[in-house]
Amino acid sequence: EPEMFDSMTEFEEYLMENSHLEFGYLWTGGKWMVSSWTTTVEGTGPYAEYKSTWNGFSWLVTSFVRSGRKTVQRFRNLALEDNRDTAEYNEYADELEVVVEKWHRYGMGEIVAEHFETA
Repeated sequence: EPEMFDSMTEFEEYLMENSHLEFGYLWTGGKWMVSSWTTTVEGTGPYAEYKSTWNGFSWLVTSFVRSGRKTVQRFRNLALEDNRDTAEYNEYADELEVVVEKWHRYGMGEIVAEHFETA
């Protein structure tokens, strides 16, 4: 059963109060938006404290592209650093990179189209 909210402010407050949720998704203005948090760790071991900072909403496409590029780079680094068979990491990186670039091109096309609509 989906949660319903009377306002965007109410929805954001719900997400901030429930930072255990990994993401919050919102369909608005013809686009999917995604909320996110940045988590930092202060201290070590049993005394470590985790703090979450609300980042708000961003367009799902740009968030996916940023995250996807980081993951591609992480796979490539694993392939270089790991003594195991690295071909698998490189294959994952190659496959993901194709999908990320597809969404990057789509996102850029949307941004250009919006720019010329408002110009």
